Amino acid sequence: PWAADLCLAAGTAGRPPMDPRRRQIWQVAPGLPIPREIPFIMDVDRRFYIRRYRELLLLSLMDEEPGVLTGNEPAFDWNQIYEITDRVEGRIPALAEASVARGWAGWRTLTPDDAPVLGRVESVPGLYMAAGFGGHGLALAPFCGELVAAEILGEDRGTDLAPFRIERFL
Repeated sequence: PWAADLCLAAGTAGRPPMDPRRRQIWQVAPGLPIPREIPFIMDVDRRFYIRRYRELLLLSLMDEEPGVLTGNEPAFDWNQIYEITDRVEGRIPALAEASVARGWAGWRTLTPDDAPVLGRVESVPGLYMAAGFGGHGLALAPFCGELVAAEILGEDRGTDLAPFRIERFL
C-alpha cells in the first residue's frame, strides 16, 4: 500500500495514482443450509461477493473505501454488518440466519486502470516495481515476479512490460 509514496521518495516525477483502499471480510460461522460446493459468487449489482473457505463462508462488500495508511491493518468497522446484511439477504435468504465468526480488514492497492504496475521505472535508474494488484497479488505474484526478475537480469521472456510501467500514469 505504500508503493506510491515510495516512488515519490525515490524520485519519480510525481506521486503515481496507486491508492490503498480498505476492504473488509466477514467470516460466516458454519451451520447454514448452503451447499458446501457453492461456487465463488460475485454480485456486481449489489456489490458483494461470497465464497467458501474451509468450513466457513467469506463475505465481503466490493466497495473500495479510501483509507489513511496508519499501519499494516486498517481498522475493522463492525457497523458495516448492516450494509452487508441489506445487500446479501435479498440474494441469499439463508444468510438471514447467519452469525459472524469474525471479521478483518486489509489494504488493496488500486490503479486507475485496474492493472498492476510492473517493471523498471524509467525516471529512477535501478528502481523496479511490482505493485497495484488490487487484491490479486497472491494469484499473480509468481508470474509477475518471474517477469520482473527476468527484466532485471536482462532476460527476454517474450512478454512486453511496457503497458504496465508506472510511466502510464506520470
